[in-house]
Amino acid sequence: MGVEYEFLQRVILAIGIGGLIGLEREYTGKQRTTGIRSFALIAFLGCISALLSQSIIFKLPSELVYLPYIGFVMVVGYSFMVFYFLAEKKDRIGITTTLALPLTYLFGMMVGFGYFIESIIAALLVTLLLYSRRYSHVFVEKLSEEEMAKAMQLALEDAGIAP
Repeated sequence: MGVEYEFLQRVILAIGIGGLIGLEREYTGKQRTTGIRSFALIAFLGCISALLSQSIIFKLPSELVYLPYIGFVMVVGYSFMVFYFLAEKKDRIGITTTLALPLTYLFGMMVGFGYFIESIIAALLVTLLLYSRRYSHVFVEKLSEEEMAKAMQLALEDAGIAP
């Protein structure tokens, strides 16, 4: 029962993480093409590829060690193809969704490798960052030139570049 329970636990967590990010994309109305199911499946794919590359749960050929990385390259290619073809059709898809898809795959991969807390925290931060779009744009619009110059000066001083 141990192996099956561990497998189920990892798969459910990965699907939940992907679903959370997809929920935000669908809820904010930023996506019609990729939503809860797409993001959940991308995270599931990352988790399964990580599990298949390990000999902990499954006994498989050693060639599968590179499977998670091959999958990542495929997801990056897929997300940019979706972006390209939908942008060509003047459909609504933003670069943040294009970047969120490979991140979701990585979070699923992290779950597959056993980094549960780290993947949950990362997924929550990404979801929060995606959701805060409206508030960050309002903040930037209200920012004055003087405030921006002071922020740049502070950043340069903290980096030790400016006097």
